[in-house]
Amino acid sequence: MKKKTTTLIPYSKKSIKVGRPTKYSPKIVKKANKYLQNCIVNDELPTLEKLALLLGVSSRTIFVWRDTHDKFMQTVDHLQNLQIDMLIQKGLNNEYSASMAIFLLKSIHKFREADSHLYATQNNFHNITPELLQEADRI
Repeated sequence: MKKKTTTLIPYSKKSIKVGRPTKYSPKIVKKANKYLQNCIVNDELPTLEKLALLLGVSSRTIFVWRDTHDKFMQTVDHLQNLQIDMLIQKGLNNEYSASMAIFLLKSIHKFREADSHLYATQNNFHNITPELLQEADRI
């Protein structure tokens, strides 16, 4: 029985691609855009997870493609904008639970409630004493 030998390649400037070939192609953007159109027509909330399932990839792959392909990034941005708009509109019209819409906007899209104490003191001249205003004028 002949023993297999392994040849080591010395360091070179050539880049060696490692891993499985990508499934990304221009058809991916078309499929993703078709999914978004179907969501609009069927009044369905689009999600990145559903898009990943339809494309046969993981959600991690969706993020990698978004970061490396401009056209796909635009499609993902469109999906997220559509998702935000649907959550707001349907939450306001009681088609979705307002609590669920708020939760999704906060958890997925990083919406947050402003601290009320910031607004109570920020740009509010009623909280400034006349003495403090006179001192500021002297400076």
